[in-house]
Amino acid sequence: MERFWSKVDYGDTCWSWLGSVRGKGYGQFGIEANHIEDAHRVAYRLAYGPIPEGVLVCHKCDNPNCVRPDHLFLGSHRDNLLDASKKGRLTQLVTMHQPHRHWGEVHATKLTLIKVREIQEKAQRFDYHKTNWAELAREYGVSRGTISDIVMGRRWKNALAKGG
Repeated sequence: MERFWSKVDYGDTCWSWLGSVRGKGYGQFGIEANHIEDAHRVAYRLAYGPIPEGVLVCHKCDNPNCVRPDHLFLGSHRDNLLDASKKGRLTQLVTMHQPHRHWGEVHATKLTLIKVREIQEKAQRFDYHKTNWAELAREYGVSRGTISDIVMGRRWKNALAKGG
């Protein structure tokens, strides 16, 4: 217990995990040899007791690095998704309620189907060997690689092939 709490920065709001962190910013803590657990789950268990099998420890603060017990709550996967959706962090649920929108419009932050079609049209006007993807990238606020992927049919290919 002492070893765990010694790896915490007790801030005014969130308590940040100072130990090892895995992908997406979640802290991890070695319980014993060959047993690593999410730091926020350990914090919850130390503060409140056992976590029922199959139950998630979710963050009220939406900070994956936070281990402050009063920022944590137990919930199902569905509870976690609904919480994320209410806070505007889960674009996948938007798709269910707005089926007229293309997947890329929901998940991509900068492009819409209309913009992708504009990119395709502009790229077709260029001589293939003189295509200035960097110019298109600046115009649409995306990377040159994204433009390349759209023009070459590696991204948005389903929407373009189906015509919408």
